Amino acid sequence: MTRFDELCHALSAARKKYLRWRSDFIVFAEELRDNLQEYLSSPIDKVKFAPLNEPRHRDAVYSVREALFLDADTVWHLGIAITLYEMPGGVGEETHILDIQITKKTGKYLLQLAPHSQEFTVDSGERATFQPFFDFIFAELTRYYDEGLTDFLEHGENVRHIGFTH
Repeated sequence: MTRFDELCHALSAARKKYLRWRSDFIVFAEELRDNLQEYLSSPIDKVKFAPLNEPRHRDAVYSVREALFLDADTVWHLGIAITLYEMPGGVGEETHILDIQITKKTGKYLLQLAPHSQEFTVDSGERATFQPFFDFIFAELTRYYDEGLTDFLEHGENVRHIGFTH
């Protein structure tokens, strides 16, 4: 085998390793979305994947691959859209896009809402370990509705600094 062949083999091995690593994050992202939908007891179509780095279309259905991207700092970003409404049927509908940062260390996933939030440790396959992260998301969205208008009126701007947009 020539040195060039060795380099080609090294490239092939590195790509296979990356694809296995990426596949782990894709499977985990699907698990996270499914567990969040179950935690909220929401209709299935109200918790969906959403791209973070390209325009979104209201009624489009996105795959996990479209909603997950690797940032330059080797942190995965996952977009999940939660669509809320005042009344079933879409009356008063509002969608929040969560930017969830995901890393993996020593077999555990570390989650936080971008750009800055508390970090949560989650074990894939252990549904109960997702609960503190989901409780945090629930509390932040509740706080947004409970205090958002007051903050806007008092400060003249949107003072929310956690990882969701609408």
